[in-house]
Amino acid sequence: VVNRTVLSAKTLKAVQGFHYIAEKSILVSFHVRSVAFWSLDGVQSSSTKAMLTPTATMIIETKGVPISCAFDSNQSQLLVGDTRGSIALFEIPPLDPPENHPQVKASSVILRVHKKEHVTSICLSGDRVLSSGNDGGIHVSYRIGPSLQKGISIPIPAMTGISRVWLEKNSRNSERCVAAGYFGNTFRVLDVYSGSELFRMDTGGRQRILDLYSRPDCKQLVVCSNQKHGSSSICIQRGSLLD
Repeated sequence: VVNRTVLSAKTLKAVQGFHYIAEKSILVSFHVRSVAFWSLDGVQSSSTKAMLTPTATMIIETKGVPISCAFDSNQSQLLVGDTRGSIALFEIPPLDPPENHPQVKASSVILRVHKKEHVTSICLSGDRVLSSGNDGGIHVSYRIGPSLQKGISIPIPAMTGISRVWLEKNSRNSERCVAAGYFGNTFRVLDVYSGSELFRMDTGGRQRILDLYSRPDCKQLVVCSNQKHGSSSICIQRGSLLD
């Protein structure tokens, strides 16, 4: 490889996962006790052996490992969910000049939002923070400036664990909340407000491998399914989840 960019965070612990914010060219990497914030804007594929370091590091003071996040570019806030059911709110400082590499502590933390289960997904709708968890429920929290306030929990009886939650507009231009997760070995996608099922597939095992492809006019799911002979297949849902 002649041209490459290396993302180097030698002071941080092992990488646990990534979240890419495409509209801002920002990469969020999850580490034990920390989250790294990378600005990829301006990184050129023609650069030769470039070295990139985090523009900011968020310090996780809970006992959990960060595994999910949501970013509000208008208010420069990052919300992070961990493996112990907690959600933390970080105020992202100005990233210019990038050589400052500030370490940021959470401005607000709410503990055990999803009991002690993983916070698998977070999405934003104005000041509402919707999160899903392995406790089989969706929780609605609220942002009040730099603070978080605990709200209500919505149990989803037809799911034993939720992998993803998001908001979308249907064909009638009204907003609905969609949850994707498991009931036993069956992967399901439900309209939370109406309770109607949008998608179902038997995965052969609760491995929770899921990806969501998003376009302004379409939501598509990619799900991994275990086969009886031991191999796996990738199933792509055709069409749109919109009615």
